[in-house]
Amino acid sequence: KFRSKLYVGTFGEGLFCSTNNGDSWERKESGLTNDTITSFTTTHGRMFAATHGGLFTSVTNGDSWVNCGLPATSFISYVTAVDSIILVGTWGEGIFRSSNLGYSWSRFNEGLDERYALRVGCLSANSNYLFVGFFGSSGIWRRPLDQIFQ
Repeated sequence: KFRSKLYVGTFGEGLFCSTNNGDSWERKESGLTNDTITSFTTTHGRMFAATHGGLFTSVTNGDSWVNCGLPATSFISYVTAVDSIILVGTWGEGIFRSSNLGYSWSRFNEGLDERYALRVGCLSANSNYLFVGFFGSSGIWRRPLDQIFQ
């Protein structure tokens, strides 16, 4: 569904969409309260945009956005999806997960190095593991997905 469109998030200019391989761009901002898009992912017909103002979701191909209600008080640095599980990294509160496409959230910081746990720089997952990079750390944290999905 999303493959015929190209989406790009910017630092301070919002989210844009192209339907013609980048020849022209349309801004997709209705409902977004912050123009700094730090990360973007799609799953199960939903789009998720991580911003310095919270995590937002769209079921209208980006035409309108609603806040996911993530209980984070600091900005969202990264979002990734593994099937219907949404994983979010924040600057200041660590990792949050949702097993119901963003309708409810729980913190997931067990086993993280206390020095860096709250400053998530990026998240990535393959079929077996979640990988987390932290601001101020040269290390990568790895956790089996089956432990995260419990």
